[in-house]
Amino acid sequence: MCGRAEAAVKVIKNLYERAMEDKEDPHLALLAWHNTPAEQLGLSPAQIMFGRRTRTNMPMTDQLLRSAYNDTAHDALSAAKQRQASYYDRGAKTRCPLSAGDRVRAQWDSDSNWEKAEVTKILPHRSYQLRFETVPRDGEHQST
Repeated sequence: MCGRAEAAVKVIKNLYERAMEDKEDPHLALLAWHNTPAEQLGLSPAQIMFGRRTRTNMPMTDQLLRSAYNDTAHDALSAAKQRQASYYDRGAKTRCPLSAGDRVRAQWDSDSNWEKAEVTKILPHRSYQLRFETVPRDGEHQST
């Protein structure tokens, strides 16, 4: 997912740079990009979101501006998400849930060292409340 987000940021930066070089409004370039159909889905982001293309400076027929929402966009988006999930799940492993009293190692933040802790409470969404052996701050800390 990060690669797709980074690619989108790169495209937007290039759009803005080209618009500034041509002394054009960068927001109009972004609007045109929103009306450009995606390769995977066959529909533009505007069509997926609004069910139709949005009006731009580019001439187009009234038929293109009419709402054309159908299940095709929704189905294509669902299929793309399922493909992405299957690629992610190839390397994913299920983990056994922890129970109260289990000994674990955890970090307060990404800069700190791994420290020994005990699970004191099970929270929703695979989150746990921990009690660390060495108490650098509050005493108890929620961790996922």
